Amino acid sequence: MFAEQPTAKVLISLDHQFGVELERPSAHDATLAGQTVLRGLAERAGGRQWRGAFHPYARDLRSDAFGPDDYPYVTYGNLGVLVGWLRATFPTQTAAWSERECANRGVPERDAASDRREGADQMLGGLDS
Repeated sequence: MFAEQPTAKVLISLDHQFGVELERPSAHDATLAGQTVLRGLAERAGGRQWRGAFHPYARDLRSDAFGPDDYPYVTYGNLGVLVGWLRATFPTQTAAWSERECANRGVPERDAASDRREGADQMLGGLDS
């Protein structure tokens, strides 16, 4: 792919269930944690560069509340957890942690401009986590 289009970004898309505590591989609605999926991807990718696109939904998908203590979920409130884990786990895979792609907002719409500003402040604070 890169031979034909060297600037292409190949991304793997993940939802907000990040920590292995959330895995249910044997359940009827089986779930693998983002950590497990990313480790498997890195192993299979070998020396090839890869990136992730993360869906940082709130813990409760119907809510617009998120914060720094949302782990084992990764939300806008704690995006820094994801970046820190990627950097610590894959230190030589610079593309995996140097760019951040949030595939969608994952936050229900708010009505008032002040609420949107508060949400933006919460999201920016999440990068510090």
